[in-house]
Amino acid sequence: MKTQRYTLHGYWLQTSTAIGRLSMEDPNLQWVKHMVEFKIDSNEKEGDDSNMELYKVYSRDFFIPTQIELRLMAHFSKDQSLIDLLLTPLGDVFNMITAKWSGKEESLVGPKERDQTKRLIYGILYGIGANSLVEQLEWSSDDARDKIQSFKRSFPRVASWLKEFVAD
Repeated sequence: MKTQRYTLHGYWLQTSTAIGRLSMEDPNLQWVKHMVEFKIDSNEKEGDDSNMELYKVYSRDFFIPTQIELRLMAHFSKDQSLIDLLLTPLGDVFNMITAKWSGKEESLVGPKERDQTKRLIYGILYGIGANSLVEQLEWSSDDARDKIQSFKRSFPRVASWLKEFVAD
């Protein structure tokens, strides 16, 4: 049996975005789908698919950090509740977070709420205040403040870590 191993190496860009997020290029492995299928013709015969071999590449074959900033926030804050959510093998972490701090069942969290939670979390992490969230998410000032406080109550170690290490 013949096997070949191919490895893709991208370049991490640590200082290329205005808000400090990590990005990648050449190739951008952050955008690789979960599974890529491709066929290689071993005999190179025109029009004959019988000799094609199917290969599958899974995202676990790459180091593709998802929610890297959220994972770093969980690590540095040592918020066990957030760490436990990130270690859950199935499910969407932003749906789980939304369910936790809003008191809803995870199955009842809609795409809009998920997106708002994601933007709220990254906004909090990057120091976006309630006024900016009001503009970006079209919330009232009271809603924005309430949701920020609700998130911080649900993840108290994150709140104290932010207070100690992230400038207002």
